[in-house]
Amino acid sequence: MHPSAAPPIPSDQCSPPLVSPVVPAIAGQGNPTDLPPAATEALAAADRAEEEMVYPNTFEGPEKLLEMWFKPSLAYVGGGPSSSADPATLGLRCVPREQWVVMLNLVHCEVLNVISAGEVEAFLLSESSLFVYPHKVILKTCGTTTLLHAVPELLRLAREVCGWDHLWRLFYSRKRFMFPDRQPHPHRDWNHEVTFLDELFANGSAYTVGRTNGDHWNLYLTSPNPVALAYSPPSSSATKTNGTVASGPPTQPPSPTRGLVAHDHDITVEILMTELDPEAVRHFHRAHLPLEPTTTASEGGRLVEDLTGISRIYPHARTDSYLFTPCGFSLNGLTDDGHYFTIHVTPEPECSYASFETNLRLGSTGRGAWEEEVEAYSPASAAQALKTLVEQVTDIFRPGKFSATVFKSHNVEKVPSSMMPPPVHGPSDGAGQRGPLSSDTVPGRGAESGPADLQSQFEAWRRFAESLPPWNLESLACYRQSDHIMYEFDNYWLRFGYFTRI
Repeated sequence: MHPSAAPPIPSDQCSPPLVSPVVPAIAGQGNPTDLPPAATEALAAADRAEEEMVYPNTFEGPEKLLEMWFKPSLAYVGGGPSSSADPATLGLRCVPREQWVVMLNLVHCEVLNVISAGEVEAFLLSESSLFVYPHKVILKTCGTTTLLHAVPELLRLAREVCGWDHLWRLFYSRKRFMFPDRQPHPHRDWNHEVTFLDELFANGSAYTVGRTNGDHWNLYLTSPNPVALAYSPPSSSATKTNGTVASGPPTQPPSPTRGLVAHDHDITVEILMTELDPEAVRHFHRAHLPLEPTTTASEGGRLVEDLTGISRIYPHARTDSYLFTPCGFSLNGLTDDGHYFTIHVTPEPECSYASFETNLRLGSTGRGAWEEEVEAYSPASAAQALKTLVEQVTDIFRPGKFSATVFKSHNVEKVPSSMMPPPVHGPSDGAGQRGPLSSDTVPGRGAESGPADLQSQFEAWRRFAESLPPWNLESLACYRQSDHIMYEFDNYWLRFGYFTRI
């Protein structure tokens, strides 16, 4: 995408109006009661954001990605496969549109278009995307946006609109920036971002995945907050008045396992690409397309989908795409069952970058019933589906380098304790993290075991644990895998790979 593509701003206003978020008085694990010093400093820095937003022939394509889960699954807000409730009337879907605009003003981006399907509403933004589910929000922004300014405001919205005083989990990630010095506070330095979040949440942990002296991926996440599991039925103990849901006394979800099973199958695949082939990204420049002067950005986006093969990745999905002027591209796609995928492209050769992200189950078409998708899942087919997906995406952009991450939830109760590996670097650190498992580090059960025994033990356990993230990328055509790292977190696995074109 390109900064010139944002909707015009009145001449007397150089950036969207800033609205200071009101931080809720939240009781419970790791939630703020007052705006912390780092957040105050960040909001003050927003006034200087105009001076930071200078793009001399370059644009910061790599996005900041935030997920805030207020409940583990749709089941905890009265939805789910067996519910007759309209997801658009539940939880965060009740937040009025104008409130999302206020929140996005804090981030310095604007809404271009909105589509919805099933439980999710997808906002195409001037800088990337926003996805709103009844129980969670996913916000992805590029450029010099101030994404973390949204966190206090999202906490306030959840409290005032939904009656939720507690956050279940937070995930924040980004790859290494190309131009970090152009980022406004706190995004200029990963340590500053961690400090900002640590002052909001007492239960967070920060990681750098990959080579610290090369391209890498940063992750911050909080451990689950069980206090957030209070459940309010959509009708009996919650009423909607003027767009506000007032929750009654908390109760337990109708089926405790339903929410856990739904959360057990959460997966996010992200492919982040740099050094794009100039010929491959020609179609992301308006000057290289057969367009009329009156062709709209949406019409241009649909043409790009067809010319590049993007439309063939998930052919049954509903898409909302936008071709920027003079160049750049963004797309949100939704499937009938409420899953998303999103693509963002910065084609300029000085800073070329493209990203692909989806939460569709690997091998899924997005058209089958939820129960059928879960029942049909197999690790082998998922691994092959991952390889096919990565090949499809990289064939479109032909990057010189890219990283792939698979972030997948799991239920440790499915794996017998006799098959679980010990911590790689000692005991859990208190937040449930178990250290990196890499191609050079194989866990074993005892120091007396030899390397072959350790490898055999680990392979047997890996085959059994179906909840491990799939991976079958060692033999990608034209690419060499230089890094392959795996982490275990509270109820999640992360797999990260870095690839260079050969």
